[in-house]
Amino acid sequence: TLILGCTHYPLFKPVLRKYLGDGIHLIDSAEETASEVNNILLRESLLSTHGRGGIRCFVTDIPGNFKVLSKRFFKENVGVVKRIAL
Repeated sequence: TLILGCTHYPLFKPVLRKYLGDGIHLIDSAEETASEVNNILLRESLLSTHGRGGIRCFVTDIPGNFKVLSKRFFKENVGVVKRIAL
């Protein structure tokens, strides 16, 4: 079992699977987190039933760079991207 603990690691799943073989169990922390958030929202009756909401991204990097990369991964524009200071 290999836990992909960084947000960037799931991008390497195909390479890891090829290198490590099918005998390895990959746990994607992003998928597990999304699943747990979904469960909490359902339990607390907070899950929206009105369709998809908007996306607002807050980054510590250059917003333009994030927009370019996110479009490549999400296949759509992510909407508002705002830089925040640490």
